[in-house]
Amino acid sequence: MKTMLHETMQNWYRDAEIKGEARGITIGEERGDTQGKTEMLTHLLESKFGVLPTFERTTIERLDSEALLKCSERLLTAKTLQEVIKPA
Repeated sequence: MKTMLHETMQNWYRDAEIKGEARGITIGEERGDTQGKTEMLTHLLESKFGVLPTFERTTIERLDSEALLKCSERLLTAKTLQEVIKPA
C-alpha cells in the first residue's frame, strides 16, 4: 500500500516538474521574442530618427509583442517618432 502511494506521488511530482519546465520554456521563448522585437524596432527607429530620448526608449521597452508589431507597421509610413509609438 505504501509503495503504491509512494509511486503515485512520485508520478504526480514528475508530471508537475514536466509541466513546470514546459511552462518555463514557453515563458522564456515569449520573453526572447519580445526582446528581439524591441531591439529590432529600437534599431530601426534610431536609424530613421536618430538617438531615442529616454522616455520613448522606456515606452518601447514596456510594450508587449503585439504592440511592438503594430509600431513596426506604423514605422513604414511615419514621419515622426511619436506617430510610431502612439497608443493604437
